[in-house]
Amino acid sequence: MGESWAPGREAAALGGTAALVLAFVALMTAFEPGFFWHDDAQAWWVPLMVDVQRAWAAGEWPLVTPWSWHATSLAGEYQPGIFSPLVLGGYALATTLAATMPGMAAVYAGAMLLVAASGAHVLARVEGVPRPLAVMVGLVAALNGWSISWAASNWFPVAAGFGALLWVWAALAWGLQGGPRRRAVAAVAVAVAVLVTAGGPHMVLMALAITAALAGRAAWRARAAWPVGLAAVAWVLGLGLAAPAWATFLGGLPHTLRAGHGLALTWQRLLPLEALPGMVSPAWVVRGFVLEGSGPQLPIELANGLVVPAVWLAAILAGGRQGWRALGWHAGLAGVCLLLAALPSLGTFRWSYRWLLPAHVALALGAAQWLAWRWRSGPGRLRDHPALWGALALGGVHLGTLQQPVVPAAYHAGLLTLLLAWALLERAARAGRAWGRWGPPLITLAALVTTYRFIPHHLLVPTWPLPDVLRPHPVLEPGRRYLLAGDLPTYYPGRSPDEGFGRVRLVGALPLAAGVPFVNGYSALAPRGSFRAFAFDMTGYQPADVVARVWRVDAAPGALLARLGVDGLVLATPSEAARGQLQAHGWRLVAVDAGGQIWHRGAAPSPLVAAGEGLRRVAPGDEAAWRAALAARDGLAAVEGPDPGEVRVAPRAVRLLRVGRNSLEVEVAPGPAPALLRVARGWAPHWEARLDERPLEVLALDGVVPGVVIPAGVGGRLALRCWPAGLGLGLQVAAATVVLAGVGGLAWGRRRRRGEHFARGVR
Repeated sequence: MGESWAPGREAAALGGTAALVLAFVALMTAFEPGFFWHDDAQAWWVPLMVDVQRAWAAGEWPLVTPWSWHATSLAGEYQPGIFSPLVLGGYALATTLAATMPGMAAVYAGAMLLVAASGAHVLARVEGVPRPLAVMVGLVAALNGWSISWAASNWFPVAAGFGALLWVWAALAWGLQGGPRRRAVAAVAVAVAVLVTAGGPHMVLMALAITAALAGRAAWRARAAWPVGLAAVAWVLGLGLAAPAWATFLGGLPHTLRAGHGLALTWQRLLPLEALPGMVSPAWVVRGFVLEGSGPQLPIELANGLVVPAVWLAAILAGGRQGWRALGWHAGLAGVCLLLAALPSLGTFRWSYRWLLPAHVALALGAAQWLAWRWRSGPGRLRDHPALWGALALGGVHLGTLQQPVVPAAYHAGLLTLLLAWALLERAARAGRAWGRWGPPLITLAALVTTYRFIPHHLLVPTWPLPDVLRPHPVLEPGRRYLLAGDLPTYYPGRSPDEGFGRVRLVGALPLAAGVPFVNGYSALAPRGSFRAFAFDMTGYQPADVVARVWRVDAAPGALLARLGVDGLVLATPSEAARGQLQAHGWRLVAVDAGGQIWHRGAAPSPLVAAGEGLRRVAPGDEAAWRAALAARDGLAAVEGPDPGEVRVAPRAVRLLRVGRNSLEVEVAPGPAPALLRVARGWAPHWEARLDERPLEVLALDGVVPGVVIPAGVGGRLALRCWPAGLGLGLQVAAATVVLAGVGGLAWGRRRRRGEHFARGVR
């Protein structure tokens, strides 16, 4: 290691990294309270936090949510991370420390940035980087443009997953460089389990690739296979510990649209090589960056604090062979990551530009290694001072943007001032003065703060016009089920704050925060049933023709909404035709707001569990017959089955006994004919039903809600429980992994002690 290991100094340096990250978060939110609150953070993750905390307060595990039918299975969605101690801890911290939704986003983002920064800092120290430069690596890992513009302010599962990935990287590097092997296996296994449960599948893929590279490098150097074995055992144990998360995800996957995605090449969100000057200054204008076919864009994702690209320019252009060697193997790793970011991806593993995250870390590690080498080499020559090359590159970028001055010249002037200050600090560092070595982390932080103040980091994503505190319209009743009928323009109207968002239009997952049940929701997987019935997009909006079909056909007596138990309708684009049709169907207008109209059917909400009129079975794969069954107005719910036909049932008296998030119980009166009970909850392949301990089949009525057929002549206590497909297997695998790890650890320790005893006997 480049510096001797001193626990007190290590803790102080790591604390400095954490303090600088927290200072960055506080500073950015002081400038802009919603800095970490854009797009998916608004429409999915913050409402999810509120709902998860509501579940904990009720003493229930948030396996499902009753507030959205399109995204009802939180366990099956995987990305919510409800099996992750890291993610759940972040949710609890955010909802405890903040009272507003932007505040919750900032607290959660800050927590995940701390995890990433500390993991990168430890990784740098394991790789032999001096403490001041380890702080720089931590800052680049946490605060680079991709992390801030996407992970920390939009895709929270990526933020959590990336932080866990860096700890996997650090633990594995420590173990492969001579750390105690049993402890190394345990550390890597725990880090892998945290990574896999965090909900970022792309981060798992990247961690596997980095693990293969680290283990291969160590095996080559040691001329032995033990590094590969160590990594493999650790990953097997980590995957076993994380089995509840991935087994539940795989159990529900066949019932979503993602299951049908192939492995075709995806030419979306790639890194064009002409965007690389954006690492020096994101004011560099490029076309086609991130989104194909798009206009001029600023590659904010490439921002990494000015120091790193300046060092790489100095190393490449003036460092010579020794300079290249000082960059270490991180040069190859960074090159591979940048290449993967520029190449198309396969199927659902699209958006290759996510590889910029490990690329930033590899670049920072290489730069830190080079700076440490230069400090050991003495003053050096003027031409290999990185601040000089940074100034030349900055001047080139500035000249290249004169034709399109999208950023004020003061931005580049500020960066140039930072480079001059760094040149003075670097001179002191090369002269052996310890205080000069803190120039790289301080300049990195100042450059990133300057960049985000001049260049908005959310240029490519929408910002929903939501209030800081969600206040749904008082007419919306928590006991009534609603459908928001809105197309794309009503979901993305711009940034006007008076569009009814958060009041009438509870878009995405906002029903989870409001505590009002909606059919709509936010789902990255798109459940097949609700998609077939309403053609929801990921965020819950519908095509314009489906919106019109809702009030023309689905709202009629005996039609789809009545069969599902939906007795509330939010019409985002009202019209006279819709008003007349809904009134003819027996609906009444109860409120008009800037966000649309609220319609109710019936004076009181329909019961949670009610008797249905009957079933219409449709042969699997007969899409035309399925569409016709959904459009029918005879009260018969459509289900897929091997025997097409209609089944009429008789009504039964039903009494609700207990209602929970994951289960409910009802008393069913006996009757001479079969009965169909419909549960006004979102269907997913996790509902189980027992009538006085007798198992019954749970049907997907119209593909959207659960239903149970009660046989003729029997009644009793009907218990329905949510137990996601795959969860039982996952828990068994996790328990077996704990036992296996314990037995294996004891055996390993006994064998080692026996070997030491034998060696002493030989001597």
